[in-house]
Amino acid sequence: MGVVACNPDEKTTTESKSSEPTYKKDETKPKGKLAFQDMTTDQYLQNYNNIKDDSVNQGIQILPFNLEYEESTETHRFYYTKAEDSTSEAKWVSVSLRRDDKTINSILYNGAPDLDTVKAMIKATGLTWSDKLDRMVEGNESNKDSNEIVVDAVKISIFGSPTTINVSIDAPASI
Repeated sequence: MGVVACNPDEKTTTESKSSEPTYKKDETKPKGKLAFQDMTTDQYLQNYNNIKDDSVNQGIQILPFNLEYEESTETHRFYYTKAEDSTSEAKWVSVSLRRDDKTINSILYNGAPDLDTVKAMIKATGLTWSDKLDRMVEGNESNKDSNEIVVDAVKISIFGSPTTINVSIDAPASI
């Protein structure tokens, strides 16, 4: 009688039914925290400055980022062209924070194209870099005026002209 109750076919069917959905969930569900999700300005600036230090060692100059708050416009920013540098091409990088005033919601670069800074800015989010993203940043991905890509749940939009570009990096929503 024990053999009838423990029919090997029934056991196999039961095991495959219970283990199959678990396998599919693991395959499609991201593991752990997403890149750039709930990232604070301190974490981001630490990542960015590490990339900046590595870039300097390779002879590549990127913009210095510091968190500043402009009271008159109520804007947080990482960089802007100072008045004394007005002869150079204008660039600014603003940051939108969540209600806690620490966690980044999005970052926007606007101004003269500075591909090394834009690449460092995106890489500092912690997302997985790809050749496609590299081509998009360099403007070689398509002949359109704007491009958008989602990598590791981070939405990146790039649009503009050869003289002025806008790069938007949107963090994934909090869970």
